[in-house]
Amino acid sequence: REKLTSFTDLRVVRATPEKIVTKEDLQKTIEIILTETETLRFFNLPTVMVSVESEEAAKVTRRNRTYETLCKNRLG
Repeated sequence: REKLTSFTDLRVVRATPEKIVTKEDLQKTIEIILTETETLRFFNLPTVMVSVESEEAAKVTRRNRTYETLCKNRLG
């Protein structure tokens, strides 16, 4: 089986029933086999962390404070 590369690669096939389902058909035992499929990811937001001991820590902290101030002062 080939792998899907994106959500747009999914195909939906609808089949029209070829016969009328009877009461006897509904009482028959059928076997259903479930298998695992590929997981599709619709959104990926990687976590970004900076150690407080790194060289960039002060710069990141400053940028975060600037962003917090911007958010507080926004209209609406």
